[in-house]
Amino acid sequence: MNFLNDTIVAISTPLVTAALGIIRISGPQSLTLTKKLTQKQQYKPHRATLTWINLSPELKDQAVVTFYPAPRSYTGEDLVEISVHGNPLLMKLVIRELINRNARMADRGEFTRRAFLNGKIDLSQADAVLAMVNAKSLKGLTHAANSLEGKISSTISRALDYIDQTAAELEVCIVNYDALTDNFLKRFETVKNIIKQLKLWAELTSEDLNTPEVILLGSPNAGKSTIFNKIIGEERVIVSEFPGTTRDVVRELVNFDELTAMLVDGAGITQRQYNVNKIEQKGMQFLTDKLKQAKLIILIFDITTNWQEQYQHFKKIVDSKPCLLVLNKTDLMENLPSSHHDAIMISAESGENFEKFKSSISKKLTELVNISDQQNQAGYLSQRASQLCYLAWESINKADQFLAEQIWDLASEEIKQVRKYLGSIIGRDVSPGDLVKFFDRFCIGK
Repeated sequence: MNFLNDTIVAISTPLVTAALGIIRISGPQSLTLTKKLTQKQQYKPHRATLTWINLSPELKDQAVVTFYPAPRSYTGEDLVEISVHGNPLLMKLVIRELINRNARMADRGEFTRRAFLNGKIDLSQADAVLAMVNAKSLKGLTHAANSLEGKISSTISRALDYIDQTAAELEVCIVNYDALTDNFLKRFETVKNIIKQLKLWAELTSEDLNTPEVILLGSPNAGKSTIFNKIIGEERVIVSEFPGTTRDVVRELVNFDELTAMLVDGAGITQRQYNVNKIEQKGMQFLTDKLKQAKLIILIFDITTNWQEQYQHFKKIVDSKPCLLVLNKTDLMENLPSSHHDAIMISAESGENFEKFKSSISKKLTELVNISDQQNQAGYLSQRASQLCYLAWESINKADQFLAEQIWDLASEEIKQVRKYLGSIIGRDVSPGDLVKFFDRFCIGK
Protein backbone atom coordinates (compact mmCIF):
# COMPACT_ATOMS: atom_id res chain seq x y z
CA MET A 1 0.00 0.00 0.00
CA ASN A 2 1.22 3.49 -0.83
CA PHE A 3 0.59 5.26 2.44
CA LEU A 4 0.76 8.69 0.80
CA ASN A 5 -1.99 8.05 -1.77
CA ASP A 6 -4.88 7.24 0.55
CA THR A 7 -6.71 9.47 3.00
CA ILE A 8 -6.49 8.79 6.72
CA VAL A 9 -8.64 9.88 9.63
CA ALA A 10 -8.37 9.74 13.42
CA ILE A 11 -9.52 11.42 16.61
CA SER A 12 -6.67 13.67 17.76
CA THR A 13 -7.96 14.49 21.23
CA PRO A 14 -8.56 12.09 24.14
CA LEU A 15 -11.72 10.05 23.72
CA VAL A 16 -13.36 11.45 26.85
CA THR A 17 -16.21 13.83 27.55
CA ALA A 18 -14.85 17.36 27.08
CA ALA A 19 -15.71 20.77 25.65
CA LEU A 20 -14.29 19.90 22.23
CA GLY A 21 -13.05 16.93 20.25
CA ILE A 22 -10.88 17.18 17.15
CA ILE A 23 -11.02 14.84 14.16
CA ARG A 24 -8.07 15.05 11.79
CA ILE A 25 -8.18 14.04 8.10
CA SER A 26 -5.08 13.92 5.89
CA GLY A 27 -4.61 12.92 2.27
CA PRO A 28 -5.77 13.78 -1.25
CA GLN A 29 -9.49 13.31 -0.48
CA SER A 30 -9.52 15.32 2.76
CA LEU A 31 -11.37 18.35 1.42
CA THR A 32 -13.74 16.29 -0.75
CA LEU A 33 -14.76 14.13 2.21
CA THR A 34 -15.26 17.21 4.36
CA LYS A 35 -17.51 18.83 1.76
CA LYS A 36 -19.65 15.69 1.56
CA LEU A 37 -19.86 15.48 5.34
CA THR A 38 -20.88 19.11 5.76
CA GLN A 39 -22.57 19.81 2.41
CA LYS A 40 -20.59 23.05 2.28
CA GLN A 41 -18.59 23.61 -0.89
CA GLN A 42 -16.19 26.42 -0.03
CA TYR A 43 -13.50 26.44 2.65
CA LYS A 44 -10.88 29.16 2.71
CA PRO A 45 -7.37 27.84 3.45
CA HIS A 46 -6.14 28.34 7.00
CA ARG A 47 -9.46 29.86 8.09
CA ALA A 48 -11.79 28.42 10.72
CA THR A 49 -15.30 27.96 9.30
CA LEU A 50 -18.41 27.41 11.39
CA THR A 51 -20.68 24.82 9.77
CA TRP A 52 -22.92 21.81 10.42
CA ILE A 53 -22.00 18.13 10.15
CA ASN A 54 -24.72 15.84 8.82
CA LEU A 55 -24.51 12.41 10.44
CA SER A 56 -28.08 11.29 9.69
CA PRO A 57 -31.43 12.89 8.86
CA GLU A 58 -32.04 13.14 12.60
CA LEU A 59 -28.55 14.00 13.86
CA LYS A 60 -26.42 17.05 13.16
CA ASP A 61 -23.67 18.80 15.08
CA GLN A 62 -22.31 22.29 14.78
CA ALA A 63 -18.59 22.16 14.07
CA VAL A 64 -15.59 24.31 13.21
CA VAL A 65 -13.68 23.17 10.12
CA THR A 66 -10.16 24.32 9.24
CA PHE A 67 -8.60 23.38 5.90
CA TYR A 68 -4.81 23.29 5.45
CA PRO A 69 -3.88 22.74 1.78
CA ALA A 70 -0.64 21.01 0.84
CA PRO A 71 2.17 21.69 1.41
CA ARG A 72 1.37 24.19 4.19
CA SER A 73 0.04 21.66 6.67
CA TYR A 74 1.37 19.47 9.46
CA THR A 75 1.62 16.42 7.19
CA GLY A 76 2.56 18.29 4.02
CA GLU A 77 -0.68 17.00 2.45
CA ASP A 78 -4.18 18.41 2.26
CA LEU A 79 -5.30 18.27 5.88
CA VAL A 80 -8.60 19.10 7.58
CA GLU A 81 -9.28 19.46 11.29
CA ILE A 82 -12.89 19.27 12.44
CA SER A 83 -13.72 20.49 15.94
CA VAL A 84 -16.96 19.01 17.26
CA HIS A 85 -18.57 18.90 20.67
CA GLY A 86 -16.49 16.65 22.89
CA ASN A 87 -18.85 13.70 23.15
CA PRO A 88 -17.02 10.37 22.60
CA LEU A 89 -20.03 8.82 20.84
CA LEU A 90 -20.35 11.83 18.54
CA MET A 91 -16.66 11.68 17.61
CA LYS A 92 -16.94 7.96 16.83
CA LEU A 93 -19.96 8.62 14.60
CA VAL A 94 -18.00 11.24 12.64
CA ILE A 95 -15.12 8.79 12.19
CA ARG A 96 -17.51 6.05 11.07
CA GLU A 97 -19.10 8.37 8.51
CA LEU A 98 -15.70 9.32 7.07
CA ILE A 99 -14.56 5.69 6.88
CA ASN A 100 -17.83 4.81 5.11
CA ARG A 101 -16.83 7.42 2.53
CA ASN A 102 -13.48 5.61 1.88
CA ALA A 103 -11.18 7.24 4.41
CA ARG A 104 -8.94 4.86 6.34
CA MET A 105 -8.31 4.80 10.09
CA ALA A 106 -4.80 6.12 10.66
CA ASP A 107 -2.06 3.92 12.08
CA ARG A 108 -0.20 4.93 15.22
CA GLY A 109 1.86 8.04 14.53
CA GLU A 110 0.87 8.07 10.87
CA PHE A 111 0.20 11.81 10.68
CA THR A 112 3.72 12.53 11.95
CA ARG A 113 5.17 9.77 9.75
CA ARG A 114 3.63 11.47 6.71
CA ALA A 115 5.12 14.76 7.89
CA PHE A 116 8.53 13.06 7.91
CA LEU A 117 8.08 11.34 4.53
CA ASN A 118 6.93 14.62 2.99
CA GLY A 119 10.00 16.46 4.29
CA LYS A 120 8.17 18.64 6.81
CA ILE A 121 10.24 17.38 9.73
CA ASP A 122 13.15 15.02 10.34
CA LEU A 123 13.29 12.23 12.92
CA SER A 124 14.81 14.42 15.63
CA GLN A 125 11.82 16.73 15.29
CA ALA A 126 9.46 13.73 15.29
CA ASP A 127 11.12 12.67 18.55
CA ALA A 128 10.44 16.19 19.82
CA VAL A 129 6.74 15.94 18.92
CA LEU A 130 6.41 12.89 21.16
CA ALA A 131 8.48 14.57 23.88
CA MET A 132 6.21 17.63 23.82
CA VAL A 133 3.24 15.36 24.50
CA ASN A 134 4.94 13.31 27.23
CA ALA A 135 7.19 15.86 29.00
CA LYS A 136 6.74 15.93 32.78
CA SER A 137 8.32 19.30 33.54
CA LEU A 138 8.92 22.79 32.19
CA LYS A 139 12.51 21.74 31.53
CA GLY A 140 11.32 18.81 29.43
CA LEU A 141 8.94 21.03 27.47
CA THR A 142 11.73 23.55 26.87
CA HIS A 143 14.11 20.91 25.52
CA ALA A 144 11.40 19.40 23.30
CA ALA A 145 10.42 22.82 21.95
CA ASN A 146 14.06 23.56 21.12
CA SER A 147 14.30 20.35 19.10
CA LEU A 148 10.93 20.83 17.43
CA GLU A 149 12.17 24.22 16.29
CA GLY A 150 15.16 22.48 14.69
CA LYS A 151 18.00 22.78 17.20
CA ILE A 152 19.14 19.15 16.86
CA SER A 153 18.49 19.17 13.10
CA SER A 154 20.60 22.25 12.41
CA THR A 155 23.39 21.13 14.75
CA ILE A 156 23.67 17.71 13.10
CA SER A 157 23.38 19.15 9.59
CA ARG A 158 26.30 21.46 10.36
CA ALA A 159 28.33 18.51 11.67
CA LEU A 160 27.54 16.43 8.57
CA ASP A 161 28.73 19.25 6.30
CA TYR A 162 32.07 19.34 8.11
CA ILE A 163 32.26 15.53 8.06
CA ASP A 164 31.75 15.43 4.29
CA GLN A 165 34.59 17.92 3.84
CA THR A 166 36.96 16.10 6.19
CA ALA A 167 36.13 12.70 4.68
CA ALA A 168 36.79 13.96 1.15
CA GLU A 169 40.10 15.56 2.12
CA LEU A 170 41.19 12.47 4.02
CA GLU A 171 40.53 10.28 0.96
CA VAL A 172 42.78 12.57 -1.09
CA CYS A 173 45.50 12.29 1.54
CA ILE A 174 45.23 8.49 1.50
CA VAL A 175 45.54 8.34 -2.30
CA ASN A 176 48.32 10.93 -2.65
CA TYR A 177 50.14 10.28 0.63
CA ASP A 178 49.72 13.96 1.48
CA ALA A 179 50.01 15.39 4.96
CA LEU A 180 46.91 16.57 6.76
CA THR A 181 46.33 20.31 6.45
CA ASP A 182 45.61 22.72 9.28
CA ASN A 183 42.15 23.32 7.79
CA PHE A 184 41.43 19.59 7.95
CA LEU A 185 42.46 19.42 11.60
CA LYS A 186 40.33 22.47 12.44
CA ARG A 187 37.28 20.98 10.73
CA PHE A 188 37.83 17.65 12.46
CA GLU A 189 38.08 19.39 15.84
CA THR A 190 34.87 21.28 15.07
CA VAL A 191 33.06 18.00 14.38
CA LYS A 192 34.36 16.56 17.63
CA ASN A 193 33.16 19.61 19.58
CA ILE A 194 29.71 19.42 17.98
CA ILE A 195 29.36 15.75 18.93
CA LYS A 196 30.57 16.59 22.43
CA GLN A 197 27.80 19.20 22.64
CA LEU A 198 25.21 16.67 21.44
CA LYS A 199 26.47 14.19 24.02
CA LEU A 200 26.04 16.82 26.75
CA TRP A 201 22.48 17.50 25.59
CA ALA A 202 21.77 13.77 25.66
CA GLU A 203 22.91 13.66 29.28
CA LEU A 204 20.94 16.79 30.22
CA THR A 205 17.71 15.54 28.66
CA SER A 206 17.94 11.91 29.77
CA GLU A 207 15.30 12.46 32.49
CA ASP A 208 12.90 14.70 30.55
CA LEU A 209 10.29 11.96 30.17
CA ASN A 210 10.81 10.49 33.63
CA THR A 211 8.26 11.37 36.27
CA PRO A 212 9.96 12.37 39.53
CA GLU A 213 8.67 10.45 42.54
CA VAL A 214 7.68 12.15 45.77
CA ILE A 215 7.30 9.67 48.63
CA LEU A 216 5.32 10.29 51.81
CA LEU A 217 7.09 8.47 54.62
CA GLY A 218 6.86 8.51 58.38
CA SER A 219 5.64 6.92 61.56
CA PRO A 220 2.37 4.95 61.72
CA ASN A 221 -0.80 7.01 62.19
CA ALA A 222 0.99 10.29 61.43
CA GLY A 223 -1.64 11.18 58.83
CA LYS A 224 0.24 10.26 55.66
CA SER A 225 -2.84 8.87 53.92
CA THR A 226 -4.94 11.89 54.88
CA ILE A 227 -2.23 14.15 53.44
CA PHE A 228 -2.05 11.99 50.29
CA ASN A 229 -5.81 12.24 49.75
CA LYS A 230 -5.82 15.98 50.37
CA ILE A 231 -3.01 16.63 47.88
CA ILE A 232 -4.66 14.66 45.07
CA GLY A 233 -8.10 16.03 45.91
CA GLU A 234 -9.92 12.72 46.39
CA GLU A 235 -10.06 9.80 48.80
CA ARG A 236 -7.78 7.24 47.20
CA VAL A 237 -6.54 5.79 50.49
CA ILE A 238 -8.69 4.54 53.36
CA VAL A 239 -8.09 6.59 56.49
CA SER A 240 -8.74 5.43 60.05
CA GLU A 241 -7.52 6.05 63.58
CA PHE A 242 -5.80 2.66 63.66
CA PRO A 243 -2.10 2.48 62.74
CA GLY A 244 -1.32 0.25 59.78
CA THR A 245 -4.55 0.81 57.84
CA THR A 246 -2.65 1.42 54.60
CA ARG A 247 -0.85 -1.80 53.70
CA ASP A 248 0.06 -1.23 50.04
CA VAL A 249 1.95 1.48 48.22
CA VAL A 250 -0.48 3.85 46.48
CA ARG A 251 0.57 6.12 43.60
CA GLU A 252 -1.04 9.06 41.83
CA LEU A 253 0.17 11.64 39.29
CA VAL A 254 -0.01 15.16 40.72
CA ASN A 255 0.76 18.57 39.23
CA PHE A 256 2.99 20.75 41.39
CA ASP A 257 2.98 24.05 39.50
CA GLU A 258 5.39 23.52 36.58
CA LEU A 259 6.14 19.88 37.40
CA THR A 260 4.21 16.64 37.22
CA ALA A 261 5.28 14.16 39.89
CA MET A 262 4.27 10.70 41.03
CA LEU A 263 3.05 11.02 44.60
CA VAL A 264 3.57 7.81 46.56
CA ASP A 265 1.98 6.96 49.90
CA GLY A 266 4.78 4.91 51.43
CA ALA A 267 2.80 4.07 54.54
CA GLY A 268 2.55 0.38 53.68
CA ILE A 269 6.32 0.06 53.45
CA THR A 270 6.88 1.91 56.68
CA GLN A 271 4.29 0.11 58.71
CA ARG A 272 5.57 -3.30 57.77
CA GLN A 273 9.19 -2.48 58.47
CA TYR A 274 9.21 0.26 61.09
CA ASN A 275 9.61 -0.45 64.79
CA VAL A 276 9.54 2.42 67.30
CA ASN A 277 12.51 1.00 69.19
CA LYS A 278 14.50 -0.58 66.39
CA ILE A 279 14.87 -0.64 62.60
CA GLU A 280 16.01 -4.11 61.65
CA GLN A 281 18.74 -4.41 59.07
CA LYS A 282 16.51 -6.20 56.55
CA GLY A 283 13.84 -3.55 56.94
CA MET A 284 16.37 -0.80 56.33
CA GLN A 285 17.60 -2.54 53.18
CA PHE A 286 14.04 -3.02 51.95
CA LEU A 287 13.25 0.66 52.44
CA THR A 288 16.54 1.71 50.87
CA ASP A 289 15.73 -0.27 47.73
CA LYS A 290 12.28 1.29 47.53
CA LEU A 291 13.43 4.84 48.17
CA LYS A 292 16.56 5.08 46.04
CA GLN A 293 14.61 6.21 42.96
CA ALA A 294 12.74 8.96 44.83
CA LYS A 295 13.43 12.56 43.86
CA LEU A 296 12.00 13.93 47.13
CA ILE A 297 10.98 12.31 50.41
CA ILE A 298 8.47 13.95 52.72
CA LEU A 299 8.96 12.77 56.30
CA ILE A 300 5.68 13.07 58.20
CA PHE A 301 5.25 12.78 61.97
CA ASP A 302 2.54 13.34 64.53
CA ILE A 303 3.54 16.53 66.37
CA THR A 304 1.80 15.31 69.55
CA THR A 305 4.17 12.32 69.87
CA ASN A 306 7.87 11.89 70.60
CA TRP A 307 8.57 12.48 66.92
CA GLN A 308 12.22 13.57 67.36
CA GLU A 309 13.38 10.03 68.11
CA GLN A 310 11.39 8.65 65.19
CA TYR A 311 12.82 11.36 62.93
CA GLN A 312 16.40 10.27 63.69
CA HIS A 313 15.59 6.67 62.75
CA PHE A 314 14.03 7.72 59.46
CA LYS A 315 16.93 10.04 58.61
CA LYS A 316 19.18 6.98 58.70
CA ILE A 317 16.86 5.19 56.28
CA VAL A 318 16.65 7.99 53.72
CA ASP A 319 20.37 8.74 54.05
CA SER A 320 21.28 11.81 51.98
CA LYS A 321 18.08 11.96 49.92
CA PRO A 322 16.41 15.40 49.72
CA CYS A 323 13.70 15.63 52.38
CA LEU A 324 10.99 17.88 53.73
CA LEU A 325 10.07 17.50 57.40
CA VAL A 326 6.35 17.80 58.11
CA LEU A 327 4.73 17.82 61.55
CA ASN A 328 1.04 17.01 61.25
CA LYS A 329 -1.97 17.29 63.60
CA THR A 330 -1.31 20.81 64.85
CA ASP A 331 -5.06 21.06 65.45
CA LEU A 332 -4.60 18.74 68.46
CA MET A 333 -2.19 21.11 70.21
CA GLU A 334 -3.17 24.23 72.12
CA ASN A 335 0.27 25.85 72.14
CA LEU A 336 2.45 25.35 69.09
CA PRO A 337 6.23 25.80 69.26
CA SER A 338 7.59 28.59 67.09
CA SER A 339 9.73 26.24 64.99
CA HIS A 340 11.03 22.69 64.84
CA HIS A 341 14.18 21.99 62.79
CA ASP A 342 12.82 23.84 59.72
CA ALA A 343 9.73 21.65 59.89
CA ILE A 344 6.51 22.57 58.14
CA MET A 345 3.72 22.39 60.70
CA ILE A 346 0.30 21.56 59.28
CA SER A 347 -3.08 20.11 60.05
CA ALA A 348 -4.25 17.85 57.24
CA GLU A 349 -7.58 17.58 59.04
CA SER A 350 -8.35 21.32 59.23
CA GLY A 351 -6.25 22.41 56.25
CA GLU A 352 -4.09 24.77 58.31
CA ASN A 353 -0.87 25.69 56.44
CA PHE A 354 -1.68 23.09 53.76
CA GLU A 355 -1.27 25.44 50.80
CA LYS A 356 2.09 26.57 52.20
CA PHE A 357 3.04 22.89 52.48
CA LYS A 358 2.17 22.22 48.82
CA SER A 359 4.09 25.33 47.77
CA SER A 360 7.12 24.00 49.65
CA ILE A 361 6.91 20.75 47.69
CA SER A 362 6.75 22.68 44.40
CA LYS A 363 9.69 24.88 45.37
CA LYS A 364 11.82 21.94 46.46
CA LEU A 365 11.06 19.93 43.31
CA THR A 366 11.91 22.95 41.15
CA GLU A 367 15.27 23.23 42.92
CA LEU A 368 15.95 19.53 42.39
CA VAL A 369 15.31 19.74 38.64
CA ASN A 370 16.90 23.16 38.39
CA ILE A 371 17.17 24.58 34.87
CA SER A 372 20.46 26.34 34.22
CA ASP A 373 20.99 28.61 31.21
CA GLN A 374 22.96 25.80 29.59
CA GLN A 375 20.09 23.36 30.14
CA ASN A 376 17.60 25.86 28.73
CA GLN A 377 19.53 25.90 25.46
CA ALA A 378 19.67 22.11 25.16
CA GLY A 379 17.83 20.18 22.50
CA TYR A 380 15.96 16.99 23.34
CA LEU A 381 17.47 13.65 22.33
CA SER A 382 15.42 10.49 22.77
CA GLN A 383 16.93 7.27 24.06
CA ARG A 384 17.40 6.11 20.45
CA ALA A 385 19.07 9.38 19.46
CA SER A 386 21.21 9.43 22.60
CA GLN A 387 22.54 5.93 21.90
CA LEU A 388 23.46 6.99 18.36
CA CYS A 389 25.12 10.10 19.76
CA TYR A 390 27.24 8.03 22.17
CA LEU A 391 28.26 5.73 19.29
CA ALA A 392 29.25 8.78 17.23
CA TRP A 393 31.32 10.07 20.15
CA GLU A 394 33.06 6.71 20.44
CA SER A 395 33.84 6.63 16.71
CA ILE A 396 35.10 10.22 16.53
CA ASN A 397 37.52 9.48 19.37
CA LYS A 398 38.74 6.35 17.59
CA ALA A 399 39.24 8.40 14.44
CA ASP A 400 41.20 10.97 16.45
CA GLN A 401 43.47 8.23 17.77
CA PHE A 402 44.02 6.75 14.31
CA LEU A 403 44.85 10.19 12.92
CA ALA A 404 47.41 10.68 15.68
CA GLU A 405 48.95 7.32 14.72
CA GLN A 406 48.70 8.23 11.00
CA ILE A 407 46.55 5.16 10.29
CA TRP A 408 44.44 7.15 7.90
CA ASP A 409 42.42 4.36 6.29
CA LEU A 410 41.05 3.28 9.69
CA ALA A 411 40.42 6.92 10.61
CA SER A 412 38.43 7.26 7.39
CA GLU A 413 36.26 4.25 8.29
CA GLU A 414 35.49 5.68 11.72
CA ILE A 415 34.56 9.05 10.21
CA LYS A 416 32.13 7.22 7.92
CA GLN A 417 30.61 5.60 11.01
CA VAL A 418 30.20 9.02 12.60
CA ARG A 419 28.34 10.19 9.50
CA LYS A 420 26.09 7.12 9.65
CA TYR A 421 25.23 7.55 13.35
CA LEU A 422 24.51 11.27 13.13
CA GLY A 423 22.52 10.83 9.93
CA SER A 424 20.36 8.19 11.59
CA ILE A 425 19.40 10.64 14.35
CA ILE A 426 17.69 12.90 11.81
CA GLY A 427 16.39 10.02 9.67
CA ARG A 428 18.85 9.55 6.82
CA ASP A 429 18.93 6.04 5.33
CA VAL A 430 16.34 4.65 7.75
CA SER A 431 14.62 1.45 6.60
CA PRO A 432 10.81 1.30 6.24
CA GLY A 433 10.67 -1.31 9.00
CA ASP A 434 12.59 0.93 11.39
CA LEU A 435 10.25 3.79 10.54
CA VAL A 436 7.22 1.69 11.47
CA LYS A 437 8.83 0.83 14.82
CA PHE A 438 9.77 4.47 15.37
CA PHE A 439 6.26 5.84 14.85
CA ASP A 440 4.53 2.96 16.60
CA ARG A 441 5.38 4.75 19.87
CA PHE A 442 2.93 7.53 18.97
CA CYS A 443 -0.80 7.63 19.57
CA ILE A 444 -3.19 7.08 16.64
CA GLY A 445 -4.23 10.73 16.32
CA LYS A 446 -0.65 12.00 16.14
